[in-house]
Amino acid sequence: MGLIIYVASFFIILQGNDSYLQLQTMLDYTIIRIGIWFFIYALFFHLCHGIRHLIWDVGQGFEKDDMDRNAIIELALSLVLTLIFY
Repeated sequence: MGLIIYVASFFIILQGNDSYLQLQTMLDYTIIRIGIWFFIYALFFHLCHGIRHLIWDVGQGFEKDDMDRNAIIELALSLVLTLIFY
């Protein structure tokens, strides 16, 4: 859903200055900002989980303690990256 809104915003910008101002007004709503935040978090979570899978591909991190620790690191790093880049 977020990707559709992202691509649609390019088409809105191409429509001209009035359309761009309407887009800016719409993006200022709190619910939209929360949705964008969750979209960015989902992208960073996907990135971190992909790195976790690369670690698994080399045969590391299959112990229960390692999996639990890596899951917490994955969630925390996704949050930190979202806060940095949002």
